[in-house]
Amino acid sequence: MKRAVVPVVAGAGEGLTLTIEGLDDNDIVRARELALSGNVDHPLVVTVVGLLVVAAGEDPGAYEWSADEFLALLDMLGMKPSEWSEDDDVELTRLLADAAGGADE
Repeated sequence: MKRAVVPVVAGAGEGLTLTIEGLDDNDIVRARELALSGNVDHPLVVTVVGLLVVAAGEDPGAYEWSADEFLALLDMLGMKPSEWSEDDDVELTRLLADAAGGADE
């Protein structure tokens, strides 16, 4: 089984590591590259964030995440994009709303 150990680099859990099942270190590196370049809506990035939430003992579908919260989770993993526009914020909000709506199906 694939497994990656991911350091928490910011936020309340700074300095801790999380073990994420289902992805390997290469997946994490690729997700970080994608996120840092602004592709936070890429399925791999969304998967990493979802698995981070699961690794923290939470159900990612049980809560409607805001764009700010999603970006904070990316920041915890060292994946927050350095440039972010209002259009990016709108797109991320739409993506999160779609994901939350899909959780009910």
